[in-house]
Amino acid sequence: MAGLRQLTPLLANGSIDYTNMLTTSTFGTAVPNALDNSPDTFVGYSSAQNLTHTLDFGPDFTISADSFGLQVRASFPDRIGGVTIYGSNDKDQWTRLTPGLTSVTEDMQTLDVQQDLRALSFRFLKIQMIEPSSNFLELSEFHIFGQRHETVNKLATVTIGSDQALRNRIVPGNTVKLTFKATAPINTVRVSMQGQPATVASSDNLNWTATWVAAGGAAAGTVKFKLDYKTAEGVDANTTVFTTDGSSLYIADQSALIANPPAIAALQDSSGRNQADLLAAVNLLFDSNLTTFTDFRLNGSGAGGYVTFDFKAGGTATLSKVEILARQDSFYTRIKGAVVQGSNDNANWDTISTAAASTMDWQTLTIASPQPYRYIRIVNGNSWYGNMAELRLHGVVASSNKIASTSIASPQSLRNRIVPGNTVKLTFAAKEAINNVSATIQGQAATVSSADNVNFTASATLGQGVATGAVTFAIRYQQQNGADGLPNTGTTDSSSLVLVDEADVIRDVATIATLIDSTANRTAATTLANVNALFDGNLGTLSDFRIGGSNSGVGSYITFDFKAGNLVTLGGVELAARQDSNYARIKGTVIQGSNDNAAWTTLTAPAAATLDWQTLAAASGAYRYLRIYNAGTWYGNMSELRFHGAVTTPPVLRDVGAAVSMTQQGATFNRASGKYVGAVTLTNNGGTALAGPLRLVLGGLTSGVTLDNASGASAGVPYVTLAGPLAAGASANVALTFSNPNRTVVGYTPALLQVLK
Repeated sequence: MAGLRQLTPLLANGSIDYTNMLTTSTFGTAVPNALDNSPDTFVGYSSAQNLTHTLDFGPDFTISADSFGLQVRASFPDRIGGVTIYGSNDKDQWTRLTPGLTSVTEDMQTLDVQQDLRALSFRFLKIQMIEPSSNFLELSEFHIFGQRHETVNKLATVTIGSDQALRNRIVPGNTVKLTFKATAPINTVRVSMQGQPATVASSDNLNWTATWVAAGGAAAGTVKFKLDYKTAEGVDANTTVFTTDGSSLYIADQSALIANPPAIAALQDSSGRNQADLLAAVNLLFDSNLTTFTDFRLNGSGAGGYVTFDFKAGGTATLSKVEILARQDSFYTRIKGAVVQGSNDNANWDTISTAAASTMDWQTLTIASPQPYRYIRIVNGNSWYGNMAELRLHGVVASSNKIASTSIASPQSLRNRIVPGNTVKLTFAAKEAINNVSATIQGQAATVSSADNVNFTASATLGQGVATGAVTFAIRYQQQNGADGLPNTGTTDSSSLVLVDEADVIRDVATIATLIDSTANRTAATTLANVNALFDGNLGTLSDFRIGGSNSGVGSYITFDFKAGNLVTLGGVELAARQDSNYARIKGTVIQGSNDNAAWTTLTAPAAATLDWQTLAAASGAYRYLRIYNAGTWYGNMSELRFHGAVTTPPVLRDVGAAVSMTQQGATFNRASGKYVGAVTLTNNGGTALAGPLRLVLGGLTSGVTLDNASGASAGVPYVTLAGPLAAGASANVALTFSNPNRTVVGYTPALLQVLK
């Protein structure tokens, strides 16, 4: 009849002519070569995949066979030995059809199908060298002695997809939709996916959908389905297990997925981004958005770029596999060569994965020998520019750091400033119950307490003599397995304390000094109240100093006059700004010194704009007056102030040089010591003894020369103290040692002063 074709066309030797029967095969375009009875034409070995060929006869036909004829390419007999034939209808479960194996020979050879399998028909045939006689499988002939059978197939199209799929990757909880269209009405449709029933729907018995939610217990891997139905005539159709358009989905095995790596690891990259920008960049790898991708450079180059996940001190990641997806555009090829590396010092790296291939699809990089690393990085020596769309790390993250949070505080602190005698309290929480917990604070043993071995406090009072500076601590403990946990030495909330030594703090400043306020028409009581606010240990109070008739805040000051006869030598000044949104007014504030309340010397660097305490180092020098001054618009706003130094009363001195003769002995160079040595001989020419102590003062000492054995200096002039007394008519020799790097003539004018009180 017109239009009909022979179901099983045969060749002259009685085998099936399958020249035009295959929908796909690894023979490619060489199918005629396998049927032309010529050993000189062949299916090239390069087309065989892992010494295997597969033939697909399509969804409408199957093949049954009694035997197969095989012949090797001429002159290469070893390229056929150890071959057998399999059949399958799903490419998953394969049935070995031929008990025998081919041998190494150039002759045509026959493999008989097992008797009880000859009536079975299969869509797929597989030719496989299971006992290799060579590294190549190269056939010149492959003949099938059997029959082709029609299947019952009324499906025109079958496709599978998911709205939640990333490319073709889905995870448990996602919904899978199988869409299929029949060429004629069908009924009694049943669909299962991963062995679980799907919900089937159609409004016309032609266009169908089957939906299924991938349950948590569903098997990972390619989503397999079975589609069964009856024709309109009530005939059972062959089971459909393949799509017609090549669409597919796979369920990712997330049982060992490391959730949200950016949240548990510190991040580094070759581009040197700041942490905020780096976090935003790395989050693109986990945003389930195929249109976003990363970009990591190395010194501006696309080659060698990387991103590193640091699982922090005490932490490691033991990876089992890594899923990676290239950027989804024409530059997807850049992913080729990307590998996963591990390190425990962030310097020496082990390559632990296979290399990525050039594909737009998800690919899994296998880890040959899983072992723990603190640092994991994705790197590529090629010009890849760090381009990735998505990344999934699988494995186990472990940490000997069992402290989840730590904070430090003191009930006596002013902001974060404490002083000897204050109590420091650590508050910390463990990730799980821990044991044998101990703590030290600034080197002092702390008292540790907990009601549940999870939430802890540790406290210690820091006495005089404890090291000053930033308060350090160490928390030690044992994990549940008995191993020592990673000692904790840092807070998780950026809290901190600073212990300040107040041994040299000048006390009662407002009492011992006269206060001079730049504010016009202010009473002494109001000035005192403002100054007292600077020393009251209360950050909530503040000073306010103005200047001029308009009460301007520009250039105002407060001056401390330590009164006639007293001098202040500052070592440093602690300063705290007002504790609100106007804290920046403190910027530019300096401390100045004067001995006449007119000429001022700036002793410190200017204060910065910060809410924190700041310590300003002070230049050396002794001054009667100190003032806090700012040329900016600051309104004299401070919350706290501490002067470190000493207030001294200069001794009363009397010049007794008129009663004494002073003979200078010139300073000469001593080669052994490298110093210049000299002396002054003092002779008391008066009739009474000169009571000590006495000071031999060297005025006008040559510039660049230093008196090494000076007892001190007054207004920059060095002196040597003699205990005295110097009896009437007696003489005393005062040795002098000088540093004189310029080797100039040492000159000075001696004077003798008597210290009266």
